Amino acid sequence: MNGGVYLIIRATLLEALRRKDAWVLGILMGAFAIVAVSARFTGSTDPTAATFMLNLGLSLSVIFSHLLTVLLAGRQFPDEIENRTLYPLLARPISRRELLLGKWVASGLAGLFSLVAFVSLTWIVTPPAASMSGGMGLQFMLALPFSIFWASALTLLLSLCLPRASALGASLVLVFLGQRISIWLADAPLPANLFPRVGALNLGTRFTDGAPPLAGMEFLSLLAYACVWILLCLMLADGMFKRRAL
Repeated sequence: MNGGVYLIIRATLLEALRRKDAWVLGILMGAFAIVAVSARFTGSTDPTAATFMLNLGLSLSVIFSHLLTVLLAGRQFPDEIENRTLYPLLARPISRRELLLGKWVASGLAGLFSLVAFVSLTWIVTPPAASMSGGMGLQFMLALPFSIFWASALTLLLSLCLPRASALGASLVLVFLGQRISIWLADAPLPANLFPRVGALNLGTRFTDGAPPLAGMEFLSLLAYACVWILLCLMLADGMFKRRAL
């Protein structure tokens, strides 16, 4: 990673810390933590209740980390263009591709950091749950970074194609409802996999349900599917950004 991309990542993460998005989501996770801790003191620690609390905590962790990623990525270029801060950036020896990559990595890292924090909090405060597959838990955690960086790339692409509000709305729909929409389109002429299925990488429910881990090739195919979409989104965003008149 060259110096230009590193500086963009650092500046974007510092700007994200100044925003209140992460703090608001942190407060919401704090509310969940209070409920989970209260369950221990009230004696609601049977395996069924504990499993429910764990599933809820992991689900909220996934939702909040992806929401933070979309919000951060969705305002990068619109804010830079609106505030006219994009011009001094590009006046330096930084190419448009380096700027795009820096914004993508920074948005993904912000979501990934929040995911680790939220999942760690969930494990700490949730009552002991029933025995679950460690392999499935590992696959759950390994798949989510691909999901977050996919959400970052997709949102950046849409922010370069659509007005701010439309891009944000479309990103939220595709990230959080894409899997469900692809199921609805299963009988359509085009294969459902041509529709972005970010939710396919969320294996949290399978983990808390006690399901065994996915077969090796099935899991690798899932990661490869995400990588193809990430590269496609970045390539399209790079082409859009290079042709865009500033």
